Amino acid sequence: MELYSTWEGHSSQAKQVEQYKQGLMTVSSFFDNKLKYMNNGFASREAPPNPGDIFNVLENDKDPCWRFQAVLSLGLLKFHPAGRDRGDIRYIKTLLENALQSSNQNERAAAKAAKEFTLEDYNNYGTKNSDY
Repeated sequence: MELYSTWEGHSSQAKQVEQYKQGLMTVSSFFDNKLKYMNNGFASREAPPNPGDIFNVLENDKDPCWRFQAVLSLGLLKFHPAGRDRGDIRYIKTLLENALQSSNQNERAAAKAAKEFTLEDYNNYGTKNSDY
């Protein structure tokens, strides 16, 4: 950007580069925010994940990669204290059953892995949980 702005007659290129840079910053910010709440708290108890955020991504996100990640997160969430609310437990089971019936083979595979995810797997994940 700075290079073009120092060359005489290159202001249109500098403007295009600036617009491109702003677009990248917008995408980067969006990605960072979504990644933060999708992975929030699985590695520590200080910032537990919000089950509603994961449910929302699974139900509403247009990007199949994020939905895939949300389905996998259900496997962790079913053992994490943040997901131990009785209503959340029922909803996790419902979402997993729905994902197992998905027309998307990757979503079905993620649901199978999440459903088969055990407490031992959870404890080996790096989040020791002696409460369960």
